[in-house]
Order: sequence, then structure tokens, then C-alpha cells
Amino acid sequence: MPKILRKFIQLVPFYPTPYELHPKEDYFLMPADIMREKGFEVEFVTLRNTAPTPEYKTESGNLAPEFEMVKGYPVRRFGNMLSLFSYIRKQRGALVQVHLRPYPPSQFAPFFVPQKKALRTFTYLLGSNKAVEILTRLSVPKYDIVFCCTPYEIDIYKRAGIKEERIRHVPLSIDYGFFSTKPDGVKSVAAKFGYADSEFVVISIAQIRRHKRFDDVMRALKIIREKIPSAKFLAVGEDWLPRQNLPGIMATAKEIGVEDSVIWTGFQDMSTVRALLHGSTAFVHGADNEYQGLVSYEAAAAGVPLCLSNIGTHTTVFGDYALYHEVTDHVTLAKNLLRCHEDKALAKRNTSYLKEKMKEWDYGVIKKRMGNAYDEMLG
Repeated sequence: MPKILRKFIQLVPFYPTPYELHPKEDYFLMPADIMREKGFEVEFVTLRNTAPTPEYKTESGNLAPEFEMVKGYPVRRFGNMLSLFSYIRKQRGALVQVHLRPYPPSQFAPFFVPQKKALRTFTYLLGSNKAVEILTRLSVPKYDIVFCCTPYEIDIYKRAGIKEERIRHVPLSIDYGFFSTKPDGVKSVAAKFGYADSEFVVISIAQIRRHKRFDDVMRALKIIREKIPSAKFLAVGEDWLPRQNLPGIMATAKEIGVEDSVIWTGFQDMSTVRALLHGSTAFVHGADNEYQGLVSYEAAAAGVPLCLSNIGTHTTVFGDYALYHEVTDHVTLAKNLLRCHEDKALAKRNTSYLKEKMKEWDYGVIKKRMGNAYDEMLG
């Protein structure tokens, strides 16, 4: 008698992702791989109006197709939430993984999806307004398991009334072996971007938006240049500031008066990012809010000193082994960056500890932890 495959459904805001993710850092792909290895039939479901890339064009606009195979997995897209929930409900006995709580289907899934289900929230914020906060407090407790990325997030949801036994600390993973290994091309990449002669290189990596606070880094750089005139700032990532009706990264650099010391690389592949990290003096993540911030973990794995905003998602993970500043406090940030340059003993202490610590976020470790959580759900 043929073996009957059990089904695992992932409700996602989109798939594939807008940018190609490294296989060991693809937070949608990992659950799919885990459950296929456990013998489950796996598929993704989402809405058609969340086309991930401009390549999806139809006569009706920027809509992804109703069905396609992505990385070996079927992706089904529906015209509305009603048809999406109707399809899921028909998959009796399926295990459901829901992603991104602010996404409307994810927010309402607990009220319409009767199967066992897990939630990956991708935010610790309970809501942008009181109505969303109330809905969150009603919906999240209905999940069998809630995956949290940081101790700070765990505390937020516990205080919101989520029972501790439903919460699992399962962060997003990094490819530790990749980022911890210094590549051969560090000098050639530095020469390519024009900072090979600098003794002090600060780096930030993100989709450059207002809340990432790249402007604070540049204001700190202006102070640093008084001591180290050759200091450079590597701004790595696509510039989304104009989408927010704000001056772009280089226009902001000019306004601050550091345009000749800022190198905007645009989006770069992971091999180039690794080389940029290994050629940097210090890493900055100054965001005013951040769910996890994988780039900080990658930088720590690469052995780069961390200068971070003192938000809970940073402080509860990196503890005393990073230097912190209040959001927008570029003066303290400048002092911290200079400490990374001048206090070699402190920098070595911090980087040695974190480089070892980051092994706990490696792909294999997180994959096992997530797989164990699914086993618990299956009973």
C-alpha cells in the first residue's frame, strides 16, 4: 500500500522573496525543507496581489501567477482571503506555518484555519494602532506555537498574554561557516570600491530606509574625520529613501558634509558582502526598531566589532559585547566607533566572544530547533 503523504502548508506574504536569499538564510525555505525531510507534502499559499518582483506582469497588472513551482515547491496564489482560507480548510489534518503577522491573511488565519498552526511574526510590535493591538491579543494566543527571534520579543508576547509554553525561541539562521571565514578577495573588493587606503572603515548593511538611521552614522563619521581624515563609511544596500519621499543616501551625505567619505555600494551579493565585512573596522546597526537584524549576526560571525542602537532586540542578544548608543545619538556613536579603533583589547574581547557565540545561530542549529518544535506540534 503506498505511503500517504501528510501536508505542510506555509501561508506567506510572498514567495519567492524580492531578493534572492542565501539558501541557509531563507526563512521561508527552511521550514519547507524541514518538513519535506519529515515526509510531508509541502506547499506555499499566498495572495496574488502580493507579487514579489516586477517580473510578474499580467494584463490585470502586477500580479503573480495563480500557480508556479519555486525551488522545487508548489506556490498557490489566491484572489482573496476567502478563497485562500477555503482552500486551507479543505486540507484536513495539514500542519500550517503562518508568516508575518501584519499581513492580513496571517492576522485573521487563527479565526478561519482550524488545523494546528505555528506563527512566525516578524515583528515584536503589537500593533500600529489600538484596533490592531486588540486583534493581535485575540489572534496570537490561538496559535499552537509562536516562534520568537530574541529574548526581547519573547518578553513582549508574554506580557501580551501569550502563554510561555506556546513560545519557542527559534531565531532566523545565518550561514556561520560562510561569514566566519575570511575570503581571498577582501583587498580586491576594497580596491574596487575605493577605500583600500583607509585605516578606518565603518559599514552598515540594509535596505536603506529612514528607520535604519544611516544618517546618524554619517553624522558620527563627520566627527570621526576630525581625528581620522581618511575614515570611510560603506553604505551597503538599495537606497529606499526616495520611496519615502526623503533625500537619497548620497544627497543626505552631501547635506551632512561627508559625501567624499561615503561609499554607497548599492545592493551586493553575499560573497561581496562578506568581503566588505572582513575589510571593515566596525559595523553599525543604528535602527530605531528591528525584529532581529541578521546583518548584525553576520558581522559578529565575521569578527567585526558591533556598534548598535540600544533597542531590546540588540541588547538582549549581544549583551556587554557590543557598544550601544541611543537612537539618533550620533555623538555617542562616534565615541563608540573610535573606541573600536583605539581600544584594541576591548575590540578583541568583544569580537572573540561574539564570533564563538554566533555558532548558536548557525543554520544547522536553528534547523534542528525548528524541527523539534514541529515534532512537538505533531504530538
